[in-house]
Amino acid sequence: MIRGVRVMLSDQPRCDAYHQAHDAQYLASVMGDAKGAALRPDMEVAEGMTTAAGPAGVLEALGLDLSPSPEAITALGAGRHPVSGEQLVAPRAGCDRVAYNDLIYSAPTSVSVEYAATGAAGDYVRAVQLVHDVEVSVWVGLETFCQLLPVVWRGIHSSLPMHAQLAVLTNVHYAEQPIKGQAAPDPHLHVHTRILNVALGADGKWSAVHFRALYDNLRVLDGLIFMELQHRLHARGYQTVPVWEPPP
Repeated sequence: MIRGVRVMLSDQPRCDAYHQAHDAQYLASVMGDAKGAALRPDMEVAEGMTTAAGPAGVLEALGLDLSPSPEAITALGAGRHPVSGEQLVAPRAGCDRVAYNDLIYSAPTSVSVEYAATGAAGDYVRAVQLVHDVEVSVWVGLETFCQLLPVVWRGIHSSLPMHAQLAVLTNVHYAEQPIKGQAAPDPHLHVHTRILNVALGADGKWSAVHFRALYDNLRVLDGLIFMELQHRLHARGYQTVPVWEPPP
């Protein structure tokens, strides 16, 4: 399931601070710092650092490293180039700017269970592989989505749809999800995908993202991610079974 949560610029510092705290917790756990690795009640377990993803040309044009700095993320949230400071997307007078939208992709329960089992068995190589497969599947699914459907609008009153390339920030988290009537909670591996509100259109110009195109076609995006994940799981020797889900 993908849940869309709109994040306004006024809330960006709080949301960014949440992910930065997870980055710090992850680094502390890797370095063996038990105190720094301790989880607050509102935290999940981070399975990696904040990662910038998108077509290579877009990341290069934005000057984004694989692990962008908090300053770079703040600049992009305000529609500015993180290096030059150029205003890529002009704010609308009297309107709050949407910094990004956080789409949360939940891995299938069977994948989350397998991930928990590999960790319990001490097979950390396979655990890392599963995290990688889930995260990359989100990247590939979103990039394919942008090739199929326009995600920006041009022209008078934004009436002309156009294909564009997106840049995103991903964070892989793991949590234990309580289930009513079940003694043990379900493992829950998921990816926070912060889709930055800065897109490079087919005409070579930067603009805001038309997020409605994503909201209206979330099941398409969900299917593209699942297809990529299925391909990667098959390559690792897993078998998958198609499951039909009724529309919401």
